[in-house]
Amino acid sequence: MKKNINEEIKRIKSLFTEERLYGNLIDEQDEKATENGDEDDPYSMDSAKNLKNAAREKNVKEKSKTKTDGKKDLDNCNKMLKFYNKTFFSVNPNSRADVKDFVGQKDKYKSDLESCVTNYKDKLNVPNLAGMNDDEMLEMLVVMLDPKGDPVERMKYKNTTVKDSVLQVKPTTTITTKKPENITDESGVVWGTVQIIKNTENEFVIKTGSKTRVEAGMSFRDSIVKQEKFIPSLIKSIKKINTSLNPVDYKNLKILKAKGDTGQTIKIKVV
Repeated sequence: MKKNINEEIKRIKSLFTEERLYGNLIDEQDEKATENGDEDDPYSMDSAKNLKNAAREKNVKEKSKTKTDGKKDLDNCNKMLKFYNKTFFSVNPNSRADVKDFVGQKDKYKSDLESCVTNYKDKLNVPNLAGMNDDEMLEMLVVMLDPKGDPVERMKYKNTTVKDSVLQVKPTTTITTKKPENITDESGVVWGTVQIIKNTENEFVIKTGSKTRVEAGMSFRDSIVKQEKFIPSLIKSIKKINTSLNPVDYKNLKILKAKGDTGQTIKIKVV
């Protein structure tokens, strides 16, 4: 009997040895990890899958938001063009609003239109007038909405009659390059912009900045040639627009039109 008791005590003590306790603890942890599916392990297969799914879901949401924002912007562009069509391109010329009164001196309308053309050109519902194609209409609108542009050019849409539309006699504008070429010197200073005049090879429209003043009847030598960096920068831009031209200095540039102010639109000819 005593032997049995001693054996029983010995067996019970063996249950509380360090090896048995440690073994029980490990077994318990392994069992818990199995039950939880290793969800706390960042390197487990399930965790990697969850992260990948979360990233995919985030990407889908971002693309969806971008697509929604893009559709909203496109809708706004088309609403703007619809308004221009109703305001400026009525069949009756007398019903057409005066763009100068509408736009005033703000450049916002031109900037908004250029942004729409840049982002959604092929998706725009462009107005029609006198058989002009989409590019011609957008080009004319840019000229119309430029508060610093030539007043005569800006008002050509008002003079288009029903007969012109039937015969497809199109109003002409001066601007042909879709984007003005900056007149930038070697230091990165922008002196203005230059664009070629429609249907010409050597006549250009220049929009001068606040540092350049040109008066009618004055030569480049007497006016903007004083801005030593302007002429070389202008010549470089002209050559970029039409590589067949090779002006060397101010003597090759003839002023066709100027009003004697800064920030104006002038016309020149390369001779």
